[in-house]
Amino acid sequence: MPAIYIHDFRLISSLGIDPDETLVQLAADDSLAPRAALDSIYRSSRERLLKSLPEHDVTHGLVTAGTLFFPLIDKLKDVPHNKTDVTGFVFGNSTSGLADAIRDLKAENPDDPTHWRNLELGRPASLLAKAVQDDYPHLGPAYVISTACTAGAKAIIEGARLLISGTVTRVIAGGSDILNDLTDAGFTALGAVAQESSRPFCADRDGLRLGEGGALFLLSTEPELAGTPARWKLAGWGETSDAHHISAPLPDGTEAKRAIELAMAMAGKSAADIDFICLHGTGTELNDRAESAAVAALLPDVPAASFKRLTGHQLAGAGAFGAALACALTEKDRVALPKNFTADSSARDTEIAQIALTGPNTTEKAVNCVLVNAFAFGGSNVALLIEKNPMLTNKDTELTPAVYAKMTPEDRAKLFTAEALLPQRAPMLFIDRPLAITDDGAVSETVVKADAMMCENGFFSPEGLIEVMAQTVGLFAGAQTLVSGKAVEPGLLLGTRKLELPAEPIPVGTVLKTRCDKTYSDESGLWQFACEVSRVENDRDETIATATLTLFSPPDGYWTTIDREEK
Repeated sequence: MPAIYIHDFRLISSLGIDPDETLVQLAADDSLAPRAALDSIYRSSRERLLKSLPEHDVTHGLVTAGTLFFPLIDKLKDVPHNKTDVTGFVFGNSTSGLADAIRDLKAENPDDPTHWRNLELGRPASLLAKAVQDDYPHLGPAYVISTACTAGAKAIIEGARLLISGTVTRVIAGGSDILNDLTDAGFTALGAVAQESSRPFCADRDGLRLGEGGALFLLSTEPELAGTPARWKLAGWGETSDAHHISAPLPDGTEAKRAIELAMAMAGKSAADIDFICLHGTGTELNDRAESAAVAALLPDVPAASFKRLTGHQLAGAGAFGAALACALTEKDRVALPKNFTADSSARDTEIAQIALTGPNTTEKAVNCVLVNAFAFGGSNVALLIEKNPMLTNKDTELTPAVYAKMTPEDRAKLFTAEALLPQRAPMLFIDRPLAITDDGAVSETVVKADAMMCENGFFSPEGLIEVMAQTVGLFAGAQTLVSGKAVEPGLLLGTRKLELPAEPIPVGTVLKTRCDKTYSDESGLWQFACEVSRVENDRDETIATATLTLFSPPDGYWTTIDREEK
């Protein structure tokens, strides 16, 4: 699977639109933060929308979404485009133009169809696409996902899938929601609205408070756009469903836990790799109990906080907003972590599973990888793992051959993506990621994909395992090359000996672990590697293929020494 890079994001909440200032407020000891002047923030978005859309289409929800959307589209205008480049837009939303519809339907002519049209959930995406069609002709599929409070997070995953499938070249994805009387009345009817502020995981919490805002992201499979390296990666994600109750989560949090496990497995992360958790943390007893159980089972010692004590619950925008703050947390060498508790918070709830909630004392630490949780009505569960681009971390720490030599094989692997180390690209790129890079070889992971070369009718040809072995050798060679300050170039596979392959084709979805170890090399550029491929199933490795590969990597200046003069 190609890496999903995050190039930029925009967020908005009651705290404003500045990520750094938002983090300062969340790490402060104030139980109530000053509210940003959102009307002035929204002004430019409204004016821009009114230039291309009728006034009755320019709802408060659309203006909020436009505040996030327009800066990312404007950034893309400066990026070179090929004829085949397409930008997608996936928007998570649950309120659409609800606030305006309620206002207009109270007017003298409630039968006017234009009043009802703003209730359509799909309108924000199509209207924003229409607003930029003249000055940005590259916008392709634009649609809305509406799964209540997981919609923004699911839109990010949907955007990643569009990129992986090749449907789009770049994508803007995320979500936002707005305050309105109907949603507030609905939560009030459920007895879920707090009297003052939300107090997630506190003993005397009495519910949630609704908030406004969310976030949008610019994603692609390109390590850089217009010469600027991507600062973050969407390392993994997980999606599950409780199928338990229309509004209450599964009490033991097992499906929420499974979503987190799926995200960690996709990213190849353990608890030790995760530096912070952006909790869903609504402040309702049922959510806090289920989420605590899920997190305590996997990541009991990882610092964690809910932001909703200050921002309120942004519904469809909540997961996307958490993902934006995850990006912001990685921007500095050390950062003050957001607080779940402040000095005047009530005591934590000791009757639920205990996790490492932050506060009231300020904690600073380096943050490189963040888990983001989002849960919703109907038992929808989403977990995202966002990390600082390892290649960027490499640049920031001035990686040298001497530093690289002291690193563990596993830490070396975390520095690089398969795309960075290998000259191949999908569908010829079979390797998903390096697992370890030793002094004499490498270990890789491959998940067999239906669209890969040498894959037909749901099965991968056993002969393709020779290329999987060769690409694993390429991980080792590519790392050596990049660390020495040179560019990655193709090598030549000269021969295969002692080859043993499985008799049967390999089904799509099979997880393969491949290992190569150098057994010979000389100054002429000849290398020999002993290789084996294992099928990984139920945490057990079964060897299915072995071979000895002989490769040629020409030394510098090799080709210029050959006399090409025609005789």
